[in-house]
Amino acid sequence: MTDVLAESVRDLLDQHGYEQPVATRVLAGGNNRVILLVGERYRLVAKSYFYSEHDVRDRLGAEFAFSHHLWSHGVRDIPEPLFCNTETRVGLYRAVPGRTLHPDDISMERVHSMVDFFLRINESREAALHLKPASEACFSWSAHVATVSSRVQRLASIEHPEAGRFARRLASVWAGIDERLRALAFEDSELRADERCLSPSDFGFHNALIVDDDLVWLDFEYAGWDDPAKLVCDAVCQPALALPAKAWDVFLEMLDVRFGGVARRRAELLLPAYQIKWCCILLNEFRPTAQARREFAGHKLSEQRLKEQLEKAESLLGRIL
Repeated sequence: MTDVLAESVRDLLDQHGYEQPVATRVLAGGNNRVILLVGERYRLVAKSYFYSEHDVRDRLGAEFAFSHHLWSHGVRDIPEPLFCNTETRVGLYRAVPGRTLHPDDISMERVHSMVDFFLRINESREAALHLKPASEACFSWSAHVATVSSRVQRLASIEHPEAGRFARRLASVWAGIDERLRALAFEDSELRADERCLSPSDFGFHNALIVDDDLVWLDFEYAGWDDPAKLVCDAVCQPALALPAKAWDVFLEMLDVRFGGVARRRAELLLPAYQIKWCCILLNEFRPTAQARREFAGHKLSEQRLKEQLEKAESLLGRIL
């Protein structure tokens, strides 16, 4: 642990009557530093959240508030949130003794478990009005289009030759999709409160653990209120642990039943836009801001890693075309 992180963890443990850990171990984290703390009477996880002048999102605030809300309303298939220090951006959670999922673990039964988790967390919507919008939340048609356009435009600064060429090709494809979507925005009203959902954001099996054959869901640093159609598009597009093709139909049926046919139709029309968005996310590794997050979390970007990200983006774009 860094000196600042270690001091913040010691202070949190002291304030809440925990003895100091007898062992610590660095865990894998995509954007944040994650440390396992083992004491004689506890196993906790400390998360130190990334923050910079170029990325000022309150990751700790989003995750801790969302987790605390779910836990206080009986949701137990998440890590229990314990304490946090907003000044040092460090949160402590109960450690979950599970393992990450592999492609062979993904089944339609688990897809249904994923949908069940989403529906359960939305049972407490009326008590969640204090929660903020999710990261890049979209409550109108124009907001969806503008969010993807912004991501595509940011890729113009990529200096890597191959990634730069791909970014220009991606921008050309997006221009056609953008034009079609803007033509559909004939009635661009904002979603009503009852049309919005509590979204874990970045929702997928890459953010889950298997514990005794059950699933525990993790990482709510982007969570909050959002468009349910966006949640579905993001879930089926994320490439970390791809969902079975039939999952799309399961999610659309869920939208139809829970949020109505309008939400389903919105997801069907927006899917190409979110495929473009995820191509952009895969290329983030080539941008300085994302590289800073990876370095903060303890990852070193190699040429092999960059090559893999570019290949994934090319594969996803191929599916769109």
